[in-house]
Amino acid sequence: MMKRKSILSVLKMALALSLVFSFAACDTSGDEDEGDDQFSGTALYEINWSGAFSPDFTTDSVKVVNAGDEVIGTSSGAMSLKMNIPHTHTQIQEGGFFPTGTGVNFTTDGGGWNGVFFKMVGSTCDISAASKAYVAIKGDLGETAYFGLKIEWTGTGDNAPAAEVNILDYPAKAGAGGWTVYTINLADFTNIDTSAFSGLGLWNPNVVDGTAAEREAAAANYPALTDVLISVAFGE
Repeated sequence: MMKRKSILSVLKMALALSLVFSFAACDTSGDEDEGDDQFSGTALYEINWSGAFSPDFTTDSVKVVNAGDEVIGTSSGAMSLKMNIPHTHTQIQEGGFFPTGTGVNFTTDGGGWNGVFFKMVGSTCDISAASKAYVAIKGDLGETAYFGLKIEWTGTGDNAPAAEVNILDYPAKAGAGGWTVYTINLADFTNIDTSAFSGLGLWNPNVVDGTAAEREAAAANYPALTDVLISVAFGE
């Protein structure tokens, strides 16, 4: 009889321990999980926007700086900074997410093609130590489902190799100060040569995440956006 009671006691203890371990395994409120939701990437190169976009586009308005705040690339000479003026009112913004503290304040009336883009005329810069692009966004994107990030390399002019991805297709984590940071693998830009970076665009926000033809099918697909702050960096 005593032996049977001992066996029952052991079984009860084993059951109690299994319940404790089960609850522990299900607990997702720990600090580690919260940390997983926070952006922790390292910016090696940043896009530093300065000067004026409108009414006059100034030269040397965009610089690429490394982690030591050294300028390694500059939009110069007849800088191509493209915008669809009837729809876009994008300006420089201070207080960006990354250490250089600058970016763009993306504002558009919607209803048509819009974006902001720069080229480093006559030069390129090497960002090959980076494997990722970081796009930090702060503001209301509304129903936007597509927001293009376009990168050019190895050349200037309209025939430079380029590729574009949808920023919003990529994982996002919270950054300090209310920013959301999207992490994009640079390898997703087909045939990219990161040793010869030469231009970047923030392209055509759209409520349709589809082909270019699907996005362009109706003017109503292009949403109005106001004071959407955007900072861009490259890192690992």
